[in-house]
Amino acid sequence: VVSHSHFDHSLDAPEFARQTGARIVGSPSTSVLARAAGIPESQIVTIDGSGEVTAGAFRVRLLASRHGRALFGRVPWPGEITALDGWPVSADRLREGGTFGVVIEHPLGTIVHHGSAGWREGMYEGVHADVVLLGLAGRGDTAALLDAVPGAVGAQRVVAMHFDDFLRAGGAVTFLPFVDFGGFVRSFERWKEARGQTARLWTAPLGQARVVFRAE
Repeated sequence: VVSHSHFDHSLDAPEFARQTGARIVGSPSTSVLARAAGIPESQIVTIDGSGEVTAGAFRVRLLASRHGRALFGRVPWPGEITALDGWPVSADRLREGGTFGVVIEHPLGTIVHHGSAGWREGMYEGVHADVVLLGLAGRGDTAALLDAVPGAVGAQRVVAMHFDDFLRAGGAVTFLPFVDFGGFVRSFERWKEARGQTARLWTAPLGQARVVFRAE
């Protein structure tokens, strides 16, 4: 279980780790949260800055990034988690705690998981990826985001994500406030035309498998 950002994905990571025995890989804040949730130390991997782990044929690199300004033009809950005295806790005890771009390499292909719409200039220098999973919430200049992530890695498929209202339980997928998914699609097409790009835009079906790479 790789956490691109403590606040966005570490909240459900302990349950995945309990059910599957997977390691939780993330920032020091993620590790504090995992320990508070009762995950044993043998399943916790702390990445401070950038780093990598391997699992079978997969090499997973975590590159230091920035969180998108998703809450009234600000990064939500900035800062680090240094201690928690139990789990679960109220939201005011949580902090953003560091953000990563995740490069997942396998002999069949490479995927970049860029879960938040912020970035560090040049963070993907030297990285080539076939597919980018691109978070939309909190993005500013869409063309700049596309240049910095799928454009930088030469991806031919861009999977839009992190645009749904994850605070709603069950039911149909609804958009987060102000995410402007239609505006993103229009900006993506303008970006393709302006940059001479041939990348295709996908969305992932809810609760269904999507084949990304097929073994020969």
